[in-house]
Amino acid sequence: MLYSVILLFLPSILGAESASLSSSTYIPFGYDYQQATQLQITPQSSATTNNTITFVTSEIRIDYPSSWNALPGIPTSPYVDSIVTFTLPPENNSDTLADNAGILNIAKHALFHESVELEEYIGTQVYFLRNTIPGFNLLQLNKTTVDGKPAYQAVYTGLEGTDTTETMKLWVRSGSLRYIVTYSANAESFSSHLESVRSILSSLRITGAQAPIDIGRITEVLDRIPESSREKVVDFVNSFVLDSVFDENLRQFIEGSNTTLPSNFTRLPTYPAAADEDRSISAYYYISPAYLSPPIDNPEINEPYKLLVIIFTNSTSNRLISEPPPLDYKLRINGTGISIEDSGTTPTGFDVKILNGISFVEALKNPQQYSIALDIQNSNG
Repeated sequence: MLYSVILLFLPSILGAESASLSSSTYIPFGYDYQQATQLQITPQSSATTNNTITFVTSEIRIDYPSSWNALPGIPTSPYVDSIVTFTLPPENNSDTLADNAGILNIAKHALFHESVELEEYIGTQVYFLRNTIPGFNLLQLNKTTVDGKPAYQAVYTGLEGTDTTETMKLWVRSGSLRYIVTYSANAESFSSHLESVRSILSSLRITGAQAPIDIGRITEVLDRIPESSREKVVDFVNSFVLDSVFDENLRQFIEGSNTTLPSNFTRLPTYPAAADEDRSISAYYYISPAYLSPPIDNPEINEPYKLLVIIFTNSTSNRLISEPPPLDYKLRINGTGISIEDSGTTPTGFDVKILNGISFVEALKNPQQYSIALDIQNSNG
């Protein structure tokens, strides 16, 4: 028995241009074959979404444009750690960090004593800059806030070799820690990227602003995912992302205490099999925003991804299909510059797929419409 579940032209950040995809012919079960082959699915939406990726670690959460690259930081000294460096590649596609059109770095400075006042800390930092940067010229120094936390902002110029660079630096107080944000570019192009940098920084959230993570809820949801999928999810996704995607509403639906699906899920059109009305299937999906959250124990993994959450329910009870046999399905996602095919088996009616890969990362750089299709290959054994 074959169920076909198809939806065309879903909004996503998947490709370089809008795709023009042909309609698909399908057979709605319970209809005469000759009649069914004349029916077509038509596009349901042509909307697009913005091209942003969320970088998530235990220290910070921040959104950045997919046109920028993110390099997870590595320890630079016993007291100052670079968390992440965002680079805006030059038009000549140079691989040299110094050749980037703009560089935005976020670092963490752990202090010995919380009693060190922010003003005193800023004084020592400016003194250090003045005495280490050739041609240092302080243009601006003022109080501000970042993520609602006290901060100071400085703008200055200086020489890097024979070139003049302009830099905006912020020092943010969060308990006994100081977070250092540095944006630097060639003096001639500094202002042209400043609006993009300010937009990135407006999304910055520091650890203290994050709610506690519900490890129990995350574990309970992960236990419902087939083992092969669970291993891939754990390799890519940290607990901060999982806590956001696997929220309380999803947990309650999966465990059966609530039959109302979370509002961020979208139903795919399905047609019941005439010979198997008691096992007619509804399928729902949710595609998460794009994330970059390198594992702490393996920071070289630096690949944006999305989570595709799939749920199959009994159309009558609206509960997960967990009775035997397990559901086998095929997944297809197509768009301009992107083509993903995968298969899965779920005994719980619930699965999570990772959307990633080199072509996927390239496709993230521009919005487009794309198609997603699920073929359920067995419904009654």
